[in-house]
Amino acid sequence: ELTENYIKLFYTNLALRPSCGKCQFAKIERVSDFTIGDFWGIKNSFPDFSSNDGVSVILCNNERAVKIFSNIQSQFDAFVTDIHHALQPNLKKASKVPFYRYLFWKDFYKHGVLYCSKKWSPIVEFPNVLKQRIKMLIKR
Repeated sequence: ELTENYIKLFYTNLALRPSCGKCQFAKIERVSDFTIGDFWGIKNSFPDFSSNDGVSVILCNNERAVKIFSNIQSQFDAFVTDIHHALQPNLKKASKVPFYRYLFWKDFYKHGVLYCSKKWSPIVEFPNVLKQRIKMLIKR
């Protein structure tokens, strides 16, 4: 139960550091050769792709990276796709830090993670569920 509630809390952005809302690296342009992360939403772009272990994404940020990756690509179960399929929210913009985050942290320091996971998960989950249902109705 704690793990499930923690995951819900994680996705609410309540536990983010304040700097996450101003992250200078939340963009496609990078100074590194590679960007490596989880391929969130792969089912949206590739519905037939199946993996129980999760899928990683490797972005080659320059020609040097493309050369390096082409030399090692055969060592991976990999496929090449357009960057737009692999764009994660934090590659587009910084995370949105909720304005009531300070209330969460006040509770956290006073009562701990179990208390917060029970209190805050349902509070934040309801608007998100409501928003998803409204989007589904509009699409219909």
